[in-house]
Amino acid sequence: MTPTYIKTIRTNVKSATGESQTWELSPKTLIVGPNEAGKSAIAQSAQLIAEGGVSGLMLRKGLVKLPAMLMGMAPSDKNMVIEATLSDGSTARWEAAPGKKPTATSKNIGISVEDVRAAFSGMPATARKFLAEAMDGEALTLADLSRAVPPTYADKLEQLTTGMATPLSFTDLLALVGTCGIQRKAANESAKISTAIIQAIGEAGAQDSALVDAAQREYRTAILADFFRSTGRAAKAANDAGDAEPLKAVRWLAAQIGGRDVLASAKPLPQAESAFLGCGLSATVRDSRARAAEAAGAADTWERVEELLTDLFATIVDAKLVSVFEQRVNAYMPKNDRFALDRATLMPGIYRNGRLHTALSGSTEARVLAAMTAALAKPNQLTVLVVDDRMWDGITLSRTLRALEDAPCQVIVMSTMLPRGRRRQTWATIELNARYATDEAAEDAE
Repeated sequence: MTPTYIKTIRTNVKSATGESQTWELSPKTLIVGPNEAGKSAIAQSAQLIAEGGVSGLMLRKGLVKLPAMLMGMAPSDKNMVIEATLSDGSTARWEAAPGKKPTATSKNIGISVEDVRAAFSGMPATARKFLAEAMDGEALTLADLSRAVPPTYADKLEQLTTGMATPLSFTDLLALVGTCGIQRKAANESAKISTAIIQAIGEAGAQDSALVDAAQREYRTAILADFFRSTGRAAKAANDAGDAEPLKAVRWLAAQIGGRDVLASAKPLPQAESAFLGCGLSATVRDSRARAAEAAGAADTWERVEELLTDLFATIVDAKLVSVFEQRVNAYMPKNDRFALDRATLMPGIYRNGRLHTALSGSTEARVLAAMTAALAKPNQLTVLVVDDRMWDGITLSRTLRALEDAPCQVIVMSTMLPRGRRRQTWATIELNARYATDEAAEDAE
């Protein structure tokens, strides 16, 4: 299957005159020319269409997308404009003006060399996450998950997996880890809120439930007694006038309260109310303590489940994806190179003399990153694999081109020299002349 690729590109990137040039590209394109000939202008134009940024800018690491940085490649006082026609007949455009955010139209953007570089130059967890998302597939069943998580956490596991289809994919498992983290953070936040309530109210006078209940009864009695005193005289007057019902009701109320003795000993309403509210605050402190302890326990539980699932995720990725990824990468490496990931750090390397070397540089790093990107590319996405000019020698360049011929993405290789041997028909070659030949000749004559 021929990958989606940029077929033609019209660009004024790094143009000395500001005028645009049109270039015909192929799925596999070699750009050859001396330094300052304009190789990177073509390659970076393709990157801007495919990725919205460029790599290889001076003093800048990774993919640069900041408009202020990109405008350093623009012609003086002119917009930087790139127009591309893709192999599927669609078009894409990227334009930037001084002081404005670039505008871009493209689709189905795939993986980039800088994505790969960033993923494998950090922590192993970052590399595993990257592989899981790029090589997603069946990972395990719910039964496998239940065996990996102790019964102590069965309720949490059920909460996590309710409604999930089986078998679980790598990204499903990764999502479960993320959900655990969200639940853990929520529980910790709840504990903080309860602790803040305790601190706001204060620790003074925290009372047990019996005292709180007693204060509640006294407050209730005071309310009823106050009502009795305020209505008793009116009920007696109504009784003297021949209406006995109000007085019956008041006497029934007095009996419910506990009789005259209770009414006589009832606290004044303001005093009973103040005492009850004080106990209520103490009860709030007690309840907040309970909630804080419960939330802290939930946070610990979610953290433990998160750790278990993270370990499971790492084990499964290492067992099921790493070796497959290595095989794919080696399919795009020159025959004399054997790629592998360090099992402890997941750093990429090449075996030499029976030992894995991970301190890669120059053309070795370039071809390893190219092969890793090709191994993860998808033909239906626009992936432009730009291989930097890393002081190739003719033999290594030839072997690298041969290895990348079947990469399921567009490949652009830059070099100051042609590969050794016969030209490979799979590769189209753009040969550039020195852009500043006149200036150089004048300097030599001085």
